[in-house]
Amino acid sequence: GTFALDGMDVNAMAEGAFIRNAEGTFEDLSYVTLGGTAYFAESWNIALSATFRTTHLPGGGNANDHRFQATTGYEFKSGVTFDLGYRYSREDSANDHVLGFQMVYTFSL
Repeated sequence: GTFALDGMDVNAMAEGAFIRNAEGTFEDLSYVTLGGTAYFAESWNIALSATFRTTHLPGGGNANDHRFQATTGYEFKSGVTFDLGYRYSREDSANDHVLGFQMVYTFSL
C-alpha cells in the first residue's frame, strides 16, 4: 500500500510464501518479507526490508535464515540518482555483510 506520513510518501509491502519441494528437493520453504520505501524532501528516499526464511527439513526440524537490507538515495535535478545500500544476512549459519552503491543517469531516446 501507499500512504502519506509526516510529509513523506511511503510504499509498504508484506509478503508470505510457502514452497513445497523447493528447488527439486524434499525440503519445504516458508518466507515472510516486510519492507517499505519512503520518499521525502523532494529528492531523497530510504528503503528498509527484512526477509525471514524457514527451511522445513524432511526428517523433521527447521533451519532459519534471515536478511535485512537498508538503502538511501538522492535524485539530482540533472537526472542522476545515487543510492547507497547495506545488506546483512544469516544463511546456513554464516553471517554476510554487503555494502554497495548505484549511480543511474536517466535519459530519453
